[in-house]
Amino acid sequence: MLDACCGTGLVAAAAAALGASVIGTDICEAMVVEAGAKGLAAEFQIGDAEALSFPDASFDRVVCNFGLYHLPDPDRAIMEAARVLKPGGRYAFTTWCGPEVSPLFRIIPAAVRTHGTPDVGLPEAPPPFRLANRMESVRVMRDAGFEDVAFVDITSVLECPIDEVIGFLEQGTVRMTMVLRAQALEPRRRIEQEIRDRLSEYAEDGVVRLPMPAIVASGRSK
Repeated sequence: MLDACCGTGLVAAAAAALGASVIGTDICEAMVVEAGAKGLAAEFQIGDAEALSFPDASFDRVVCNFGLYHLPDPDRAIMEAARVLKPGGRYAFTTWCGPEVSPLFRIIPAAVRTHGTPDVGLPEAPPPFRLANRMESVRVMRDAGFEDVAFVDITSVLECPIDEVIGFLEQGTVRMTMVLRAQALEPRRRIEQEIRDRLSEYAEDGVVRLPMPAIVASGRSK
């Protein structure tokens, strides 16, 4: 199995525990180093999900856990997954659902628009929740050569102490972190206060419990 955008190796570890022979790749060297230092029964290496270094038909399975969300060309990464899969192999990816059902992805952009500026010169990126649209995911997967495309809903909850929420957002995300850090001091203070106020609506006993719905999309290679 190939774990593309493997991060610190969470999915690779789970697959290895089930008996899979796993290679994990990530473009971030620090992630690969951290994954490799865990002593997992898997191999980790630096690699670009949009330009995999493996020959055609190398793997029985390819997965990408919340990685496509961060790529400049996720469609290319899906095509690369199809290329390195053996015929009949399976591909699966997870992706977050958008602001229409996910409070976090409504609250933060609204606070930034109200008190700061969302235009901070970040690199161009595709719409972040495009692949949460099932019709779009089916189209992209079929264009890459996958059949039997299917979906599973994930009902997940983010749990974080209310006084640690801002620290989590500043260090535990990617584009949101970059947007927050790029704000001027006073607008950033107001943004952070509004985020705390809005998230407190989801807090109980000092802990925010925030719905974070996602989907798993999967398909079979021809």
